[in-house]
Amino acid sequence: MNKLTFSNLNDRLQGIFGTEDNFEGFRNLSYDLAHGIEIFDEDGSRVSVADANAKVRNYVFNILGINEKSTKRDRKRAMKKYGAASRYRRFKYLWRSILKRI
Repeated sequence: MNKLTFSNLNDRLQGIFGTEDNFEGFRNLSYDLAHGIEIFDEDGSRVSVADANAKVRNYVFNILGINEKSTKRDRKRAMKKYGAASRYRRFKYLWRSILKRI
């Protein structure tokens, strides 16, 4: 499987993340959340799981073009429209787990 890198993203997604550092931070945060690894910020203080989930959820909302008040139907349409589950299989389970918590 090819590694998903910032340069492989389309222009729309590059615009959402802004910089390669933001994308790498999102990837690392997503990985740590999915694997139950403790998360620390730049200062070395522990980040709560709720705060980390909120940050990832915010990116997911921006990627899918939805908000917290979107209906289940809107979320499913966005998943199909942007191919979140098929195009980015690496994040497939993360997308689903985040969207279930909404």
